[in-house]
Amino acid sequence: MGELKPRGEAGGSGGSGQRSHSPSRSRSPSAAMEDAVPQNADEDAIDDDVVPRESRQQQRRDPGVLSNSRPAPGDLLKLLLLSNNDNVEEEPWSPLPSDSEKADDERSRSREKTRKRSPSQGSDAPQPKKMPRPKVRPPATVHGVADGSTLMVATPKSSAPRPSVGPTLMTAAAWKSACRKSRHSSRPIFRPRQEEWSREDRWRQQQTEAQDCLARLAGRCRFGNLAMQVLARHCARLGPVAAGGLEEAVKGAVAMAVDQDMVDKVEIWDFLDEQQGRTAFNAVKLAANVYGHKGRTPQADAEVRWQLGLMDHSRQLGEEALEIPLGESPPPPPHPPAEEGKGELMLLPISDVRFAHNNQSEHFMNCAKDCSILQLAVELVAGSTPIEAVPTFTVCWHAGQWYCRSGNRRLAAFVLASLFAPRRFDSVWVRVVATDPIFLNGRSSAKARPKLTTHLNGEDCQGRWLLIKETGEVIGHPSALNTPPYGSDLLALLPRCI
Repeated sequence: MGELKPRGEAGGSGGSGQRSHSPSRSRSPSAAMEDAVPQNADEDAIDDDVVPRESRQQQRRDPGVLSNSRPAPGDLLKLLLLSNNDNVEEEPWSPLPSDSEKADDERSRSREKTRKRSPSQGSDAPQPKKMPRPKVRPPATVHGVADGSTLMVATPKSSAPRPSVGPTLMTAAAWKSACRKSRHSSRPIFRPRQEEWSREDRWRQQQTEAQDCLARLAGRCRFGNLAMQVLARHCARLGPVAAGGLEEAVKGAVAMAVDQDMVDKVEIWDFLDEQQGRTAFNAVKLAANVYGHKGRTPQADAEVRWQLGLMDHSRQLGEEALEIPLGESPPPPPHPPAEEGKGELMLLPISDVRFAHNNQSEHFMNCAKDCSILQLAVELVAGSTPIEAVPTFTVCWHAGQWYCRSGNRRLAAFVLASLFAPRRFDSVWVRVVATDPIFLNGRSSAKARPKLTTHLNGEDCQGRWLLIKETGEVIGHPSALNTPPYGSDLLALLPRCI
């Protein structure tokens, strides 16, 4: 490697302090720097042109390759000192990269990492560092659509519902939909005419349903010896006024049976006319006065049943229920009522009219004196009160059925009479009114309950039965009964008018 000479000895001629103007004297700083470069360096590597990026990267990876970029003064001195000392092990050196070179190198590394993370994108174009990675979705498996499309992935459908077995009942959704449809209707949706049903066929069908129901509920025991306890239980629960009306109704049934020479059917009720029997009957009523301090509730009624030995009546009826007489031909239809009222008169089968309430008290509210559903049912079965003497009630058409708009207690008495006297009670006169919002939703200003509340008994109810609040027993159509209905223990023991 050539040595550097002092400035005074350069050129080898002329005075020591004189300045020469020859071409050899007028050398640029770059030319002097070229003389300082070692002789064995590659001439192509020290070109003054801009070195490509790949050469700089290769030089950084391989320090032995000398970069032709112009070094800084300090770097040149270090290079000269290390080149003159051949015994010293050279350290790898490369000039410090600039800020732009650092940014380029960082982007290159980021692109390489991005390609490694998403090798299945199918595009080699680099992506920005902070761009969110696209979510790779599996191709759609739709019949008739090519793979690789962007359609939604097909998912299996839910299994179809199992077919229903037995009679078709309305679901809760269908019930609500029918309520919404009838909310704004001013007249019934459908009003079947009387000629569309045969009264004789319906009468025979009702007798058959009543007979099957009583045969299903009757047991092998006779409960005639418990007539005093049965009547005492109801009288103690009803209160003094309503109890007096019930006793008079039973006495009227016995008197009518005696007039028709049915003496053998009234022996169990002889205690009502004897002084000793009346004393025993009053003592039983006093023992059953649990309702006075526990209230008229189903729990108190169950305790009274247990005290009087009437627990079997809650599960089955006696054999007396099988002795209900049946007819061969239907009786004449009831006479239409003479009083005027709102709505058009229509004769309907009792089994076609459904309850609108889910439960009801056994006491009538709008009467001159306190009376009960059981008292009216006893009078109807015994024949002391004809069906024409009972005021008509109103019905409305809703969800494909006739519902009782007003008079659910009267309908309950007719249903009991049609079960224990099916030969004489099959149809009733009613008045048809419109299905108004009060029937469906109640009065919004007073926040009262709507008339239609049968859904509280479950989806299977649909007005086919009604609960009595004081006893927890039901009153319903024969096809809907699985337990003895309300008052059946007393009605099964009554003598029936022919």
